[in-house]
Amino acid sequence: MRHSPRCRSRWIPGLFTIITWIRWPLSESRWHRLRLQQPTDGFISVHVPLRRKGELSGLLQLRFPLAGLRQRIFSTQQLILLYVVLYGAILIGFGLYLLGRNVIRPIARLRELTRTIAAGNLEVSLDVDGPREIADLSDSFNRMIDSLRQSREETQRSIASLQQANNELIRSEKMASVGHLAAGMAHELGNPLGAVVGYLELLKVEQLGAHQQDLVERCLVETGRIDRLVRELLDFAAPTPCINDVFDPVPVAEEALLLLSNQGMFDSRQLENHLPATLPAVTMVRHRLHQVLVNLLLNARDATDAEGRIRLFGGVEQGRPFLAVEDGGSGISPEVLPHLFDPFYTTKAPGKGRGLGLAICQRIMEEAGGNMEVHSQVGQGSEFRLWFRAMENS
Repeated sequence: MRHSPRCRSRWIPGLFTIITWIRWPLSESRWHRLRLQQPTDGFISVHVPLRRKGELSGLLQLRFPLAGLRQRIFSTQQLILLYVVLYGAILIGFGLYLLGRNVIRPIARLRELTRTIAAGNLEVSLDVDGPREIADLSDSFNRMIDSLRQSREETQRSIASLQQANNELIRSEKMASVGHLAAGMAHELGNPLGAVVGYLELLKVEQLGAHQQDLVERCLVETGRIDRLVRELLDFAAPTPCINDVFDPVPVAEEALLLLSNQGMFDSRQLENHLPATLPAVTMVRHRLHQVLVNLLLNARDATDAEGRIRLFGGVEQGRPFLAVEDGGSGISPEVLPHLFDPFYTTKAPGKGRGLGLAICQRIMEEAGGNMEVHSQVGQGSEFRLWFRAMENS
């Protein structure tokens, strides 16, 4: 008995597929004939056998239409190309951003700092960030700047040291020359000066009139000034060797201050005594320190006007004791400071000073193993500081 075939077909637009369901008893020969049928124009056919209990019981036929396939492939290619272009543009833009942030800007900053360093400014540095290579380069650049800064500081210290040594050498040569000249002058002036003083003393005891007696007194005063100048020249040329004492410098400073105060040297000045109770013992000739302090206090008096301020103080810094005389005068100009300790250099009016006082003071301090410093600003006064060599450092 033959069974009529039962067929069902369905069109699925989304898949562009026609599905035909054929069900009838199929033999193997029937199945092969269906498979070998020529494909319908415009479609691709796919045949799927349906089996039940090992026997062919039906056929699933799938047909895919070929119409518009080329157009769809072309449209798909265009879409893919658009995606590729957009994706490439995004990658290029992001790459340029990363390149500018991580490479171009650090290199531009490096070039700018290189120009700054070439102009002499070493107080700059690079931020160590970004890619490893750029960070390593920035770190190396910063280390180079540190090395250059240290090298420049060492060079400046060397130059300052050489300049100081050169200045001291020049000053020593000047002082040696002036010393020889001073020794000769003092020797040549000493003998006739002694004779003049002797004659004046003889005249003084004679019965002279008041006018003649006054003239003799005036001559003795002036010859006394000449004698002091000769003694200063001798002290400067060849200071008398003395045995150093070990003492506290504070009582010596108070003695010098008391001596000048009793003579009325500071009657119109504002004298401030800020000396400490004691200072570490120092080693030098005691009376020479007294001479230095008297000289500095008198210079402070001369530098200040009426009601001017003079301050005497002391202390210890970096293990070294010091005494200082500060005045509230008009200060010393930068042009004068380098020559302040030169022999016969003075800014005082003629007859007020001979320019030997500070030179002698400096020489006394250097022979004692110390030194004298001056700090001054125009319009704000000056400070002369005596640095001592402590006894434990001798």
